[in-house]
Amino acid sequence: SGINAKYHMIPMVETTKPFKGEMTQSLAIARFFARKLNLYSTNEKEMYLIERAVEQCRDIMKIFLSIKKQNKKNQAEQIFLEKKGDELLKTLSVFLKEEGHGVTFTGVKRVTMAELYFTTIWEFVREMVPKMVNQCQELDTFYNNILRKNPRVQEYIKNRPTTPF
Repeated sequence: SGINAKYHMIPMVETTKPFKGEMTQSLAIARFFARKLNLYSTNEKEMYLIERAVEQCRDIMKIFLSIKKQNKKNQAEQIFLEKKGDELLKTLSVFLKEEGHGVTFTGVKRVTMAELYFTTIWEFVREMVPKMVNQCQELDTFYNNILRKNPRVQEYIKNRPTTPF
């Protein structure tokens, strides 16, 4: 993995199976591996629910990327609220209750790409807008449950490279 000179993009993953080439675009790469590692679904409703949660998380991530691009971490909470990040988190909480009954975004009792992406988003919430953690306790409990029930996810989060903000 690294920088793709052809497309001027990171991340980039070189692959040999099932095809030889370079993959770019983080969510495309994530979806590719999610399908290979059974973190996606073949059930149409589950696919929709996974994608719905992923897209909601992506909308939240866009706010954090905007804060980073503007180099305004010290104003993160203000910008997050101005861009309706609190409403996006509340909607994510509704998604969780609606189909997943607070267990997962899909209702199935296994981690999917949606829960993994959520853990990334929630790490940014905890770091950059910690007051939101208190306002979204059900999401914080959900995050902690993902880690508690999935030691491999917990280990990954503990050891993964950090994105400096």
